[in-house]
Amino acid sequence: MFFDGSSLRREQQPRGWVRHVADILAELFERENLCTPKNYSELCRRYKAAYDEYFFGHFAVAQAQSERLVAEFGDGPSRALAARCADLAAILLLIAFAPQSSFSQRRSRLEISYVIHVNPVDLTGFNVEMHVRGSGGTMQVAMAAHPEYDDRYWRYVENFTAESRGVALDITREEDALWSVRVPGNDLTLKYRIHLPAQTAPTRAAWRPFLSATGGLVGDLHSFMYIVGATGAPARVTLDIPKGWAIASGLDSTNDPRTRAASSVELLLDSPIIIGQFQSWNF
Repeated sequence: MFFDGSSLRREQQPRGWVRHVADILAELFERENLCTPKNYSELCRRYKAAYDEYFFGHFAVAQAQSERLVAEFGDGPSRALAARCADLAAILLLIAFAPQSSFSQRRSRLEISYVIHVNPVDLTGFNVEMHVRGSGGTMQVAMAAHPEYDDRYWRYVENFTAESRGVALDITREEDALWSVRVPGNDLTLKYRIHLPAQTAPTRAAWRPFLSATGGLVGDLHSFMYIVGATGAPARVTLDIPKGWAIASGLDSTNDPRTRAASSVELLLDSPIIIGQFQSWNF
């Protein structure tokens, strides 16, 4: 039946606006009866269109559509959706025009590059170098966790060292996957080894790194550490791989066939790299 919003289940605790609006949408689409207005189907269709815009983050569009529904039908669900969209649009506007902190500005200007070394004599893992220019002060370094699965590759980090222009620096481990380094100058070099865990299952998960005599999978968050607060900085990675091996990746090519570029460290952490002896067929 059609209602004006006053019949919402007030005895229940709030469950978040998305769930709240979904409940309203569900009630709007209940079966029609004698009390249902003649334009009920039109209201439902247009409300769903406005809700879809809200769901995908187009708050200004959803607000305008909802306000037109309120003006025409005076219904409570459209009024609630319009108010919510107005709040979210205002918050986004404040964020967009908020001045960046000096910390964020400084981190966004960092020059970050990586080198992955694969030694064909020892395929139990690979060495990683991370070079950061423009750094200074206390830098926090971390390894990312995938939102869907967390392989906790921080457990396989070995021989972790830090230096600045040849001078060794102390590394403090703050959490399992978080470290801090006090950098006296403007350059920081981190070196570590990823010791690949032994495969115990009959099959290997497709996303996990591996190395074999003919190739392997490296890169992404299983390989790279990142500077906390600087995931928006651009990054480059150079692959030091055995002779005869090639590189396949979604990252951008550069003038150096061994080097790939990413518009941000965040993108680099989401980009696995296939290396090995490839074959190609022309047809």
